[in-house]
Amino acid sequence: MQKITLLFLSLCSVVQAQVRFEKAYFIDNDNRRHEVLIKNNEWLNNPSAFEYRANSDQAIKTNSIENAKMFGFYDGETYLRADVDIDRSSSDLKQLSSSSKPQFNTEQLFLRQLSDGKAKLYVYRDGNLVRYFYAMDNQVPRQLIYKPYSVDEVTVGYNTEFRRQLEDLANCPSMNIRRINRTEYTERSLQNLFNEYNNCTGTETSANANIQEKRTSSIHLAARPRVNFSKMTAASGNLSYEVDGKIGFGLGLEAEYILPFNKGKWGALFEPTYASYKSDGKHEAVYASGGMLTSKADYQTIELAFGVRHYMFLNNDSKFFFNFLAVPQVDLDSKFTLNRNDGSQFRELEISGKLNFALGAGYKYGDRYSLELRYFTPRNNLQDYMFWSGKFNSLSLILGYNFF
Repeated sequence: MQKITLLFLSLCSVVQAQVRFEKAYFIDNDNRRHEVLIKNNEWLNNPSAFEYRANSDQAIKTNSIENAKMFGFYDGETYLRADVDIDRSSSDLKQLSSSSKPQFNTEQLFLRQLSDGKAKLYVYRDGNLVRYFYAMDNQVPRQLIYKPYSVDEVTVGYNTEFRRQLEDLANCPSMNIRRINRTEYTERSLQNLFNEYNNCTGTETSANANIQEKRTSSIHLAARPRVNFSKMTAASGNLSYEVDGKIGFGLGLEAEYILPFNKGKWGALFEPTYASYKSDGKHEAVYASGGMLTSKADYQTIELAFGVRHYMFLNNDSKFFFNFLAVPQVDLDSKFTLNRNDGSQFRELEISGKLNFALGAGYKYGDRYSLELRYFTPRNNLQDYMFWSGKFNSLSLILGYNFF
C-alpha cells in the first residue's frame, strides 16, 4: 500500500506540473492594462484571485478580485469583475424553498464570459450552484432567473423567468419567441442562443468560438484487448499454496467522457472487461496422503472498472495519460482446488473477489491508438472463507483503438 501511495503522489505532482503560466492580461482599478503570464488553472469553480508573473523570470504574485476589474487569456477564457445580485437558493430537492421568488444578495464576483457581442453571457459556478448572467450593450450583468421550488411535499415547480428576460433578443430577424422558449437553463443551450443573436447583429467575436470549442465535452468509445500477467497465492494458517504465474488475455470496452474544463485534460472512464486466469502448481504436503498436493486456479471475471484519467499533451497528435480506477468485479463460476496425488479432491474453494484499485500509465496517438500499462492492487479473492485468504496480483498491457 505504501508503494501505491508513493506512486499516486508522484502522479499528482506530475499533474500539478502541467498547470502552466500562459500569456494573459488584467485590468486594474485605474483601468491600466497589464500584459502578464497568469497561472491557468482552468477553474471549475469561479476564482476570487489569480496568480501571475510579469515574465517567466519574475516572482509569482497574487491578485485578488478587489484589485482587478478583468483578467483573461489570449488563447482562452475571460473573467469580468461585477457587483451583481445573485440568488443562491438550493436546487437540492430536500432543501427547496417554498417561494418561487429568488432571494437576492449583492456580491462582488468574477464572472466567466461565455459569449461576447451586443449581448454578453456569463456564468458563475460554486460547487453545485450554477448561475447565468447577461448584459445588453455593456450594461451591468443581471442574473437570468431560474429557480426550482417546492409546491407541496411531492410537487416541484419551476420559475423560468429567464425566458421572459431573453425576449429582448427576439428583435433580431432570425430570432422569435418560440426559439427563446425552447432554450434551457444550461451552458450549451444559452450559449447557442446568444451566439445566434450576436451573429445576427454582426457582433459575435472569434474568441467566443474558441472558448466554446475548448469547453465542449466529448465521448469516446474504444476496444481494449489486453495481455494479463497474473499470479495467485492461497493461504490457510501457516500453509501457503502458490499457483504459477501465467499470461492470460482479456477484452474490454472503454467509454470515456472528456470533462468540459481544464482544456480536455480530464476524462471520466467506465470500462467493463472480461478476463481469465488458469494455472496450477505443486506443493509438498506431508499431512496429505501421497505427500503431495496439486493446486489449480480457474478464475474468470468481468471487471467493471470506473475512474478518472488525466492527459499530458505533448503536441497536437501525442499525449501521455494516467488513470486511477476502482475495480469491482463479477465472478463467473471461479474456483480454487487442491487435489491429492491420486487425483482425489482435497479441498475446493469458490473464488469471489470484490473490489480493488488500479493505476495506469499510457500513451495515446492521434486520439485513435493507445498503449497502457496498468497495475492492480492485490485482491483477496477468498475473503468469504474464515480460515483462508487469497492474494491475486495482476499487471496488464492494454492496447486501445478508438471507434470515435
